[in-house]
Amino acid sequence: TTSRRRLSRRDLRLAARHPDQELVVCSAGRAGELAERLRGIRTAAAAMSRGELTDLAATLAGSERGDARARFAAAVADPAGLVTALDHALDRLAGPEPHSMDPGRQVFLAVGEPLRVGLLFSGQGAPCYPDAGVLGDLLDELPDGYRDQLPVPAGAPVDTAVAQPAIVRASLAGLRWLEALGARAHQAVGHSLGEITALVW
Repeated sequence: TTSRRRLSRRDLRLAARHPDQELVVCSAGRAGELAERLRGIRTAAAAMSRGELTDLAATLAGSERGDARARFAAAVADPAGLVTALDHALDRLAGPEPHSMDPGRQVFLAVGEPLRVGLLFSGQGAPCYPDAGVLGDLLDELPDGYRDQLPVPAGAPVDTAVAQPAIVRASLAGLRWLEALGARAHQAVGHSLGEITALVW
């Protein structure tokens, strides 16, 4: 006979689809020390496989300090993307203003005191998704109802009865993900429907 058991949430998360990007972080006490570390990572990244990129991101995530004076982070899809992000950061570190917050390149670089983080919770005009998306794979626990499929029509306006629960649940899941990362905001504001989520925060 074959015995069967239900997979745990952790097992399900490990078996889920892999995120499209890795978040690579690095920190140091001074800008020069950070540049030296980034050059070392760049040398390794030039000959790195996609699997090794995942290992690098996981290793750095467990060892780096968010309150260090010099900080780097980049969301990259492959080793070539990491090389590009590192080159951008190294160029900025060599210049007079060693800072960068570039959404296009998905690169963050700062030297100095930790930045203050603020949250903006979306109103009803935000995109709506029928399922949990990538956060459903990343989080061990989700707000009630987050895994439920919602009738979101493709390419058509979304009814208020569907849009509001979809937007609020996505915001609540995002809060849990930020909490899991240790990212703590100093303040928050909500637009329209987002005011409800801001009250939860």
